[in-house]
Amino acid sequence: MKKGLERWANQIQRSKKIRKEVLTSKLSTLLESDRSDENLAEFIDTNIQLNFEIEKDECYLEQKARINWLKFRDRNTVFFHKQVTQMRRRNFIHKMQFEDGRVTEEAKKIEEIARSYFQKLFSAER
Repeated sequence: MKKGLERWANQIQRSKKIRKEVLTSKLSTLLESDRSDENLAEFIDTNIQLNFEIEKDECYLEQKARINWLKFRDRNTVFFHKQVTQMRRRNFIHKMQFEDGRVTEEAKKIEEIARSYFQKLFSAER
């Protein structure tokens, strides 16, 4: 049963890839052809179909990533550590801008900017 499901999944992946290639080639031929209302309508329709296929792939990959996250998050795995490292990198403030427009990357200056911002935000004077 496992091998049958793997073959079925591979067939689906191949058919998706072929469909995207066909739509892409159709788009390129429509771009090269003469401009007319009929060609424009077909171009828009093909473009919508291709975008729909790409969106389905992105949704599939997001779901797969979510499954992996749920499956491996509680284990001390390389996958989990890579995910946490990426999150830390993404959430790190690398630089900030002063009120006058100057930009700094120094940690002390970033702390100073954040402190002054929140002091102004939460002060009694407005």
